[in-house]
Amino acid sequence: MAVGGELRRGMANIHHTGFTVSDLDRAVEFYRGGFGCEELLRGELAGPEVEKAVAVPGAVLRTALLKAGNVMIELLEYQAPDGQPFSLRNNDTGAAHLCFTVEDIDEVFARLVAGGAEPLWRPSERAPDGQAVGTRFAYLRDPDGITVEILEPGPRFGMAELVAEAGHAG
Repeated sequence: MAVGGELRRGMANIHHTGFTVSDLDRAVEFYRGGFGCEELLRGELAGPEVEKAVAVPGAVLRTALLKAGNVMIELLEYQAPDGQPFSLRNNDTGAAHLCFTVEDIDEVFARLVAGGAEPLWRPSERAPDGQAVGTRFAYLRDPDGITVEILEPGPRFGMAELVAEAGHAG
C-alpha cells in the first residue's frame, strides 16, 4: 500500500502532528516567520461529528496546516469551549515537542526570542564525539508554551545519515 509515497508493509508514515494554540493567527505567524513554514490550508470545524471526533462537546475549531520541510504541522484553535493553558512539564507523560533543523542555530535562536519565544536552553556547544559529533541544540517555548527544539545537526546526525547508520533502506 502506498499513500503519498512509498510505504513499506507494516510501517505507517506520519502525515502530520497537531498542537492546540490559543491564537491561530499568532501561531501561524510565529512558525512562518521563525522557521519559514508554508501555510497549506485553513479551515473551520464544528458540528456533532467534530464534537465526537475530538471528544469535546460544543467544539468549534479554526485550523491551519503548515508545511515544515518534510513534515506537516496542524495548528488548532478551539473557539469553543474555552480550554486551559498547557501545563505538562517536559518530563511528564504525554508532553511533546517540535524539533526543527536549522543551518545557523545562533541566528535562529536570537530571531525566535525576539519574536516572543521563551528561551529554556541556549544553543549548546558542539557535541565533541559519537554519532552526534558537531551537533548543537537549544530549547525554547513558543508563545503558547509549546516546547520547540532547534537542532543544527552535525555531519552524521541528519535523517539520511541516521537511517543509513541504522542499516535501513531510505
